[in-house]
Amino acid sequence: MSHASEKGVPPLGAVVVDERTARVGEVMGAEGPYLRLRPLGGGREWDADPGRVRAATPAERLHAGVAAANAASRAGQDERRRPHGGHRRGPVPSSAISDGCMADP
Repeated sequence: MSHASEKGVPPLGAVVVDERTARVGEVMGAEGPYLRLRPLGGGREWDADPGRVRAATPAERLHAGVAAANAASRAGQDERRRPHGGHRRGPVPSSAISDGCMADP
């Protein structure tokens, strides 16, 4: 197991694995004794111990990138599926309209 402390602190933009959490992230900087990492697809940064990170393998980078792309795709699909502020609405039965049951919003 290789640690950043053995090889030095990874540079900004490096893609690493936080061995404590098994998450893949991009090095965004350092704050105090910790590295600031961000998920590859964006999102909330987290603190990682520089002694517990290592360079991500090509397979780990690919896996994290595909997961981020899939999440972004799902988020876009959810927005298209939920018009009107995110409320899920199904089709309105014609009987409800003809009976006058539907109130104007």
